[in-house]
Amino acid sequence: MKGDNNIACWMHGYEYNVFTGKLENMKSWKKEDTWMEQSSEWSRSGDLTLYKIMEKDGTIYVCL
Repeated sequence: MKGDNNIACWMHGYEYNVFTGKLENMKSWKKEDTWMEQSSEWSRSGDLTLYKIMEKDGTIYVCL
């Protein structure tokens, strides 16, 4: 979990808000200042899909 309301993708490091699903932070892949940033199209990400959840007696239910 990143910050109070964000989760991060383990593969890309993109951070999403857990309440809205919105992409909030996308890390740069530049290793050095001399590297040119790639086209933003290749790293674009949509928002996460949010699902209604419920916990009852220690079991978590997800409405799909």
